Amino acid sequence: MQRADDNEATVLERLKVYRRDTKPLVEYYSKRPTFRAIDGAQSPDRVAADLTAAIEAIAGGLNTLQGVRR
Repeated sequence: MQRADDNEATVLERLKVYRRDTKPLVEYYSKRPTFRAIDGAQSPDRVAADLTAAIEAIAGGLNTLQGVRR
């Protein structure tokens, strides 16, 4: 079974929208010290573990900056 929008024109449009709308945001936020890239193509459990680790690392760093101990 194939989706009705599974065609070359749709893919090209999605890539155009990504380049116009999403890529600039990724480039902007990737320069921030709290940015973490997570590989969403992994298993859900691995993505969740990576997200948890990234959040804890950032939160730990923020707590250190604020003089708060965990």
